[in-house]
This record gives sequence, structure tokens and C-alpha cells, in this order.
Amino acid sequence: MSKFSIMGTLLVSAGISAAILSCAGTPSKPVIIEGKGTVALVSYSLNKSIVKQGQEPDNQGPGLLQKAIKGRENAEADYYQDQIEALVGIYQQFIDQMSDVFSVPFMDVSTVTGNESYQSETKRVPKMVMGVDIAPGKDQFTTGNLNFIDFTDKEKLNKLAAQLKADLLMLVYNDANYDLYTGVSGGLFSGGAAKLYLNTTIYIYDPKIGDYIFRKTFTGQSDENIPMVQNYVNTKHFPKCSLSAHQKNLNAIKAFLQSEKQRAAQIPQS
Repeated sequence: MSKFSIMGTLLVSAGISAAILSCAGTPSKPVIIEGKGTVALVSYSLNKSIVKQGQEPDNQGPGLLQKAIKGRENAEADYYQDQIEALVGIYQQFIDQMSDVFSVPFMDVSTVTGNESYQSETKRVPKMVMGVDIAPGKDQFTTGNLNFIDFTDKEKLNKLAAQLKADLLMLVYNDANYDLYTGVSGGLFSGGAAKLYLNTTIYIYDPKIGDYIFRKTFTGQSDENIPMVQNYVNTKHFPKCSLSAHQKNLNAIKAFLQSEKQRAAQIPQS
């Protein structure tokens, strides 16, 4: 190979390396949602099956025979009563603090849920394949008359934004699990104290650009311990533990957005 070829190769390699370093060193654009108009909360959910980290969700719920018993029409609600109570608690916590956490004006939730177009567009319809429901949201609980919305369905989100006359749409997914915090893991006598972990994912959709301007997951750990034996816990602890874990997530969201605002203020205006 000639010295010119070698020199050319070195220059190309140097150029590629510089480009990679340049991209890697470019800071992400600050997330700013203030000043972008009114936000409509259109979905808020929690997973039905809260199990130990690493275990497959148990979304079977009550058996068919239990559902068939006269007077047991609410068998699923009874079966998951602690999960539902946990959801109702964190939802109210979110509603009470969302304006302070996000520092943006929110559309009244009753305006969203009372909109006929919203209810007809978002009403969940089971999609059965070989006796199994595969429609999005099958493993989620919702509350407050809000329905589950698949965050990938941007066509539906665009329709909702137009119908609600909202500048931004917000979806909140919560996913809880638990894990051993202190004690003995493995073997016949495994057990100890567990913590509940709540993953709260915030999606903020801007119909003007047809994409999300904010999409981030925050994870909080419960203050309370849950007695755990052989990888299982009593679900009665879920409501209280969910509240403390969720509060940490709200605090983290607020702190993140404030830090992003400060970061934006430090960027020179062109």
C-alpha cells in the first residue's frame, strides 16, 4: 500500500472517530413542557398482577367457576381488590399533585372523561384469539373513568387531541413488583422483608409534531417492608406501599423537570 493510501485511510479513520466523539459528546436537548399549552391526562393505569421481580405475571384472576357463581359477578374486582385500592390511591395522589409537579395547566379530568368522543374512542374492546384476550390493556387496571390507551396508537391520540382541543396529551403507566430487601434468598426456608417497587412511566404527546416530547420512567421504592415467605407476600400491603413509592416518583419527576429548566437557561440563545 502506498504512503498516500495509508495517509488517506488514517484521515478517514480520524474523521469517523471525530464524528463519533462529536455525537457522543452532544448533550441532549432539555425537556421543556412549560409554555406549550394545556395538558389533558387521558390514561392512567396500574398492572393487575404484582409479583416478585423476575417472575411471570399471573393475570389469570379468578377461575371461570368462581365467576359463574351467582352473586359473584364482581369476582375479578374481589380477587384484585388490593391492587385496585393501590391504583385508586396513587391516582388520587397524582391528581392532587400533578399541577405542582409538572408546572403546567391541566384540563379538568372530568372534561376528558365526560367527553363522549373520548369514551367511544378509548373504550377497550377485547380481541380474542383462541380464547385469549390479546388487546392492549388486558393486564392493566384503570380508574377515574379514564381508559387504557396504547401509547403506540398515535392515530388515536391525534383524534383525541382534536376532540378535546388539548395542546398536549399525557399517559401514565404504572408497573409494580416486589423483591427481597433483607432476609434469606433461595432454599426451602427463603423469606424475610420485601420492598415494593413502582415504575411510573410518563408519556407526553404533542399532536403538532406527531410525537412524544417527554417519555421517561421513574422508579420508587416503598418506605414500608412487606413480610415475604417463599417469594410470596400478602397483597394487603400493596395500597400503603404503592403510595410511598409513588410519592418518591412524583418528587423525582418534579426534580427532573426543574433541572431540565435550569439546564435550558444555561444554554446560550442563538
